[in-house]
Parts: sequence; structure tokens; C-alpha cells
Amino acid sequence: MSVENKSMKNEIKLVLGMSVFGLLAFLFATVALIIFPAWFIAYSVENGIIKALATMFASSLIIGLVLGLQIGLLLFTFFAPLVLVFHYIITNNKSYTMLLLSGTIVLIVGLITIIGIDTIKEFANNTQNFVNEMVKTQLEIIGTENLTKLELNRLRETLNNAMNLSLQILPGMSLILAMIVVYLNSLLAGRMLLKKSIVILQPPPFSLIKLPSNIVFGAIVTILAAYIAKPILEDSLNPIILNLILVFGALFFLQGMAVLNFYLLKFKVPRFFRYLIYIIVIGYSKAAMVISILGILDCVFNFRRIIYVKR
Repeated sequence: MSVENKSMKNEIKLVLGMSVFGLLAFLFATVALIIFPAWFIAYSVENGIIKALATMFASSLIIGLVLGLQIGLLLFTFFAPLVLVFHYIITNNKSYTMLLLSGTIVLIVGLITIIGIDTIKEFANNTQNFVNEMVKTQLEIIGTENLTKLELNRLRETLNNAMNLSLQILPGMSLILAMIVVYLNSLLAGRMLLKKSIVILQPPPFSLIKLPSNIVFGAIVTILAAYIAKPILEDSLNPIILNLILVFGALFFLQGMAVLNFYLLKFKVPRFFRYLIYIIVIGYSKAAMVISILGILDCVFNFRRIIYVKR
């Protein structure tokens, strides 16, 4: 078989395979779409960005023909820039930190572009109306026939506060999810290329993840700066503080989990018990707080004696 025929065969397999994957993900597990770009990232490193984007467009088009052209177009528009950024940074041997930051920014910008700035402004101006509608829907689902007026008012207030809090931390959650998407795609693409004896810069094993030691100082300064700017920020201060705490808290929790994983592996704790501990930590808020504090302390004291290398 000639090189061109083999290349064409691989491209067809990729297009058909990812079309099936995309359709199944849309129909049964939408969250799986976050790893959709990984195959095209690996393909771009091996065969060039033009072929990778062409196969990605073909897969998106097939998905669009089945589920609606707008869905296929949105899928390609959202993930194609990420593939482009990955290809540039990997092929030019840039740092993994740059990859993580650039990929996160691209995803956030893509999300804003798809939603539309006008839509976001309109949503922001009508937040309370949205919250009221959501609270009304929740009350209808729960059922209020057997509640006293006092209980109903308390329930309405609780739901209203929960909805407002959810909307306020939406930017921070979007940032965290974008970072997770970039991390997972870099991990998967790296593993795919490694099977073909192509080595690219990879994130460290989870147990060896380490944030820079000055991030604790940076977190304190950033939050204090937000408080100092209170006269300028006015009503925006609380949401900004909440999102800063959420993002830094997630980073410290990640490092704390890495420390926990490191010692569980070191002491050869059986896999079943390791997973049980992870589930307890993630599901129990007080345990999660302890792990976050452990992450902060590890940033300062470096319990694992890992030397941070800027990647």
C-alpha cells in the first residue's frame, strides 16, 4: 500500500471514528465531548495542522448532518482554535505552563464568542428575573401544598440564595472547567503519540503535581487587592472575591489531592481503599477543606520534596 493511500485510509478512519464518538457523546454522555479534540491534536502533531483541521471539520460536518448543521458548526468553531494552539505550542517546544494558560484563554474566549456578548449582557441585566423563574420551577418540582407560609418563605429564600450564588461563581467555574479540558486533552494526546514513539511535553503524574511556591503569596495579594479596590468595584466586589476564592481554592485542593495520592501510593494502599478515600474527600465538604489546607501547606513546606521546574 502506498504512503498516500495509507494516509487517506487513516484520515477516513479518524473522520468516521470521531463522527461516531461525537454522535454517541451528544446522545448519551455529552460531557465526553470535552476530550473530542484530543485525537485531532495528536493527528496534527503527526501529520500537520491542515490535515487535522480538515478531518475535524469533516467529522463535525457529519455530526451536523445528523443532529443539525448548527451543532456541527458550533463543535468545530469551539474546538478548532484549541487544536491550533496545541499544535503551535507543541511543535515549537513551548512550556506546558504556556499550553495550559493559552488553551484555557482560547476556550473561555470561544465560549464567550459562541454565547455572544449581547446575550451575556442581556442575561446579566435580567439575572433576577432568571433567578425568580428558576426558583418558581424548583418550587413546582418540590411541591408546596403541605408547607406553611413561613416554611414556604424560608424555602423560597434558600433557593433564591443558592441560585444567586451559582450565577455569581459561574465565571470561576468556567475557568476551572476550561483548565480541566486542556489538561485532559494534553494527557490523552500525549498518550496517543507515545504509543507511536512520539514524545511531547506532558503534565507530570498526578501524585507529582506541584504549584509554584509563591502562589500562596499571589493568592493573598490578589484577594487583598480586590478589597482595596472596593470603592471602584462597588457591587462587583463580592462576586469577584467569591470567584478568586473558588479558583485558588480549586488549585490548592488539586495540590492537596496530589499530596494525598503521593502518600497513598508511597505506602502502597490498595486501589479499592484509595478510591474510597478519594470519594469520601470529594463528597465530604469538611474533608475537602482539610485537603485544600494540606495543599496550601505543601506549597509552603514542600512535604514531598519536589523541586518545582517551570514547564
